[in-house]
Order: sequence, then C-alpha cells, then structure tokens
Amino acid sequence: MNFPQIQVEDGKADLTLRWIPEEEAPAWLGKDSSVLVERGELRVVTPFTPEGIREKTRALAEFLPPAPLTFRVVLPEGLEAPALEAFLDVLYRFSIPAPPPHQVFLDRDFSGRDRVEGVMRGVWRARTLGSMPANLLSPETFVEEVRKAFASLPIRVEALDETALKEGGFGGILAVGQGSHRPPRLLRLSYAPVGARAQVNLVGKGVVFDTGGINLKMVRMNEMV
Repeated sequence: MNFPQIQVEDGKADLTLRWIPEEEAPAWLGKDSSVLVERGELRVVTPFTPEGIREKTRALAEFLPPAPLTFRVVLPEGLEAPALEAFLDVLYRFSIPAPPPHQVFLDRDFSGRDRVEGVMRGVWRARTLGSMPANLLSPETFVEEVRKAFASLPIRVEALDETALKEGGFGGILAVGQGSHRPPRLLRLSYAPVGARAQVNLVGKGVVFDTGGINLKMVRMNEMV
C-alpha cells in the first residue's frame, strides 16, 4: 500500500483538480456527466453538499490513469474534508507490487485534515488486506500486519494460536483451519482509555481464504494457492 504523499503547497502538478457547483456548469454538459476535462485540469460538477461531493467525485475514477501522478487539488470552501476524503477514495488501486505513490498538493490547509488522512489510511490498508491473495496473506502474516498497524497506538494486540484456541473452546476456527497447512489465528484488540464510561465490543472476520462462500475476495478462488 502506497498512500499518497500530501502536502500543503503550490507545487508543479500533472493535473489540477477542482470542484465546481452545478449552476456553474456549461449548458452543453449532459445531466449525467460529472467531470469536465480541460487541458491539465479536471473539474467535478456537483451539488455543494458533503453527500453530493462524495457521490460525484466517484466519476473521477475513469479519468485517472494507474501511473503515479502529481495533483494540485483546489478544495471547495467549507467542504474540504469530504472533498479530500472522496478524492483519496478514488485514488486507491490494488496492485502487486504496489505502484509508487501519487503526490498531492493541497491549495490550503484546513481543520480536520489529519483526521481525514488517518481515516483514509485505514481504509486503504483494509482494502489492501481484503484484496490480498492467500499465497501472500496467511493468518500469521495477517497478525504481523495488524501489529504493525497498531504499533504506535495505545492498543493491546493479542494473537491466539492453536493452543490458546483449543483452551478457549474455539472449535469452529480450529475445524476450518484443519483444511490448511497454515494454522489459524484469532486476534483480540483492546483499547482502555483513562476515564472511559462505557464498553464497546466489535466482532469482525479477517478473511484470508475460505469463508464458507466463494469469490468474496477480488481474486477468484480457483486462482488462490
């Protein structure tokens, strides 16, 4: 995963991206069109609402080549966060090996930029893990990736191996794991901030290979080795 390099400055760019309100769109633009393409510039025609920007920015996907580019991004006033979030969402591509990162120059900084980048880094990481074929992502390597992701955070990461799973009565996980020479793992992540007033439990599944279905991952099951 090569998350884009994001800076707040006016650097030299291959493409400029800006969002414009629907009322400023030229009359000849069809109602179903969302992107205006001019020399060196992409313009997303959208209602100036968070939902509109997120929806219309998806149309950029067909105009962005896979090769790394340098973008100058002109953020819409008051809607900087959803615009940057939508753009980073569109930039994601799964590829092995991962291509060099895009370079993104923002025309200005805004409150909440760090949060948008943090959330989208997590989205990129989750998509990459979800798309990784089983010959590259085993239960053990999944554990390693999770440990790396939370290494700098006050989160406790526990990995239950075969012995701990047997002692804990996780017969279903052990039964499915018998179908592979790579033993299963169960992760437990714990976050206990000082002063917490409630407890929340989230349960998820780290899909590595067989989930009882077929084609739940991008790679076809018969190509997974």
